[in-house]
Amino acid sequence: MSSSTREVLIIDLRGVIARDESTVIRHVEYGKHLDQISLGETSLTVITRGATAQINKELTSCNSVCKFIIEENPRFNLPRFILLCFNYIRMNKTRVYLLVSGDPWETYWFCRFLAFFSRKNLKIQVQLHADIFDPNWIQISVANRIRLHLLRLNSKLIHNVRLVSANQRQELVDRFPNLGNRVTVAPVPLSISPYDSRAHVNFSDEPAIGFVGRIHKDRGLFLFLKVIQRLNQDGWKGRVLVVGEGPEISIFRNNLEALIGTSRVTFAGVKSGEELRRYWNEIDVYLNTAPTESYGRSTREALYYGKVVMSLETNGISELIAERESGQLLIFDTSKPESWISNLRNLAKFKAEDSYSKRVWEQNEQDMINVVRSWE
Repeated sequence: MSSSTREVLIIDLRGVIARDESTVIRHVEYGKHLDQISLGETSLTVITRGATAQINKELTSCNSVCKFIIEENPRFNLPRFILLCFNYIRMNKTRVYLLVSGDPWETYWFCRFLAFFSRKNLKIQVQLHADIFDPNWIQISVANRIRLHLLRLNSKLIHNVRLVSANQRQELVDRFPNLGNRVTVAPVPLSISPYDSRAHVNFSDEPAIGFVGRIHKDRGLFLFLKVIQRLNQDGWKGRVLVVGEGPEISIFRNNLEALIGTSRVTFAGVKSGEELRRYWNEIDVYLNTAPTESYGRSTREALYYGKVVMSLETNGISELIAERESGQLLIFDTSKPESWISNLRNLAKFKAEDSYSKRVWEQNEQDMINVVRSWE
């Protein structure tokens, strides 16, 4: 680490950061930018957990701008994690000035607990990626409804909030006016490689359909399967490419293979960097069935790589439609399954221009800077 005098400490209670290499690399980049912007005065440390963190151990131990502290026990032990965090803050009490919480609920109160017992007046930033005011998000689970009520309680205590979209900010400030001057909009930067539209040409009749990201029930897996089943019944003979992992992967794989056969289904696992770009090149249509989305990274990646997107209507999708040339992103009607096959084949004929990808590439660097500046 550099000889910094201040430190930002990210508390990853859920172990999200250590799940895949691209997320780890993104935080290393945060560390580099923080070091540059602060002229070496501020460093970044991430405390995370999970057995999967072992995969990234070599990567996370060799960089000098972002330190990772990993609780590697395969089974989560809350007292042990508390002790790990508390001891680090106690040993670095004069340096740590900001705790970053990945959510305004469980992790936020965990950070409040750490700040109180460390006897240090630490500022706490919360990051909010979900579109929490969308009725679909509220209805996903009882836990989500409780979390929304907790936010009402927390809103007066939070130092600042980082959101990922302008729509999110408007909805949050409308409901919690007291947060108005404590909100920063800074989307999560994409893990993208330079894109050349000549590297891929879409099919016209049998497009390959992609699912990219965490395989979780919140992503609308049942509807995804329903769409694939109907397209197959209507004569589509393409394949499905799944890039990602998650708790529902076994059920999702079994159902997909039962619907269209193992020869037409590929599960690639988690990919990043150049490997991820190669898989995007094999996808023609990105099918997004998530019932709620704020400013989805996978959808933005799909558009960046010149893919066409067939999606449900969400706040995040509406914002992306406003940014993107017409024709590349289509909202499909769940009540008219007979129209899905024509939607798919018409979309696959669309050829995106490079101008949007160039803008995204330039904006991605600014998004990285904006995230880091939100910690000031």
